[in-house]
Amino acid sequence: MQYDVIIIQSEEAQQELLIAVLPDLGAESFWQEETQLTVSFSEAHTLTEEEKKAVEEAIMSYCPDSAFEWQQVQKENWNQQWEDSFQPLVVADKIYVHAGFHAKRTDLPLQIEVTPKMSFGTGHHGTTSGMMEMMLEMDWMNKSVLDMGTGTGILAILAKKLGSATTIAIDNDEWAVENAIENVANNAIQDIPVFLGTAVPKEYNGFDVILSNITLNYNLDNYPMYVQLTQAGGFVLLSGFYAEDAEKLKQVYQQDFEIVRLHENNRWGVLICRKK
Repeated sequence: MQYDVIIIQSEEAQQELLIAVLPDLGAESFWQEETQLTVSFSEAHTLTEEEKKAVEEAIMSYCPDSAFEWQQVQKENWNQQWEDSFQPLVVADKIYVHAGFHAKRTDLPLQIEVTPKMSFGTGHHGTTSGMMEMMLEMDWMNKSVLDMGTGTGILAILAKKLGSATTIAIDNDEWAVENAIENVANNAIQDIPVFLGTAVPKEYNGFDVILSNITLNYNLDNYPMYVQLTQAGGFVLLSGFYAEDAEKLKQVYQQDFEIVRLHENNRWGVLICRKK
């Protein structure tokens, strides 16, 4: 099974820009190194020349000095690259994120095992670690939680470890769903259903917390759904955007939500909103 990958030679600041804009052009996964960003697209659809051109134009617009190269690779090759590069992570001196092949730690209260595959959300990116930092400051006991765009499932798993009750996860990528299910099991959690798609099953509604670590545009597009799904007094945590773009979200969400806080983590924002 092959899928399209573009390898971009760029500095970290430029990589962050591309991670923010390329999902709107079909990018599904990112692998960052010091001066290289590897971006993968869905295996279900081979990119047309026009779609590739749109990606290239976006790269040249945001990172005019970057060089890039298209490749088609096998899924197994990508997963091996993840395993070779994935390093354990400590978040806020409380959460230890690691793969199964890393040494365990007993000096931190929260342990999350993440198998490094193509799914976004190992905690290393500022959006994910920022969300995790904010989650540590909230009360999760017996809360109902929706993790939208779950990726590896790391945020749903953390919510469960912090005491949430009904917790579900959704992603529109089949590999992410497969990966999240695996990670839920590896963390000895039995009751986080993971669904494929973009819609919440009808039997779930009235969430206490919605976690949405996707992109700026997805968070704007999903606003009507989040209004409907969040119960009064419930929270929506948004990330996947630059902190300087938070005003675009505030202008929309303040119609039905109180803007509680904007947290910034390495230029990336986490916006906490409370349903009126």
